[in-house]
Amino acid sequence: MAKPPRHQCRTRANQKIMEDWKKDQATMKADINQLKDQVNQISKILKNLRTTNDTFPSQSKEQTLSYPPRFYPRTHSNHLVCM
Repeated sequence: MAKPPRHQCRTRANQKIMEDWKKDQATMKADINQLKDQVNQISKILKNLRTTNDTFPSQSKEQTLSYPPRFYPRTHSNHLVCM
């Protein structure tokens, strides 16, 4: 049996292209929704952390250091080291 003549608008090829496009869009939509969920979870965690830090502030904003900032004693000598 002979093949039917090819349609000038390539309708079958266009239909296949549209089906592939719809599948790609559905995949992207699922990926975007997953990313939205992850961003919402991160946002909630950060909000909880901020609330926790507001509820339990650190003991003092300034720390009392026995050495100047960025100086730490060496373990094998009495000299100070700048970091």
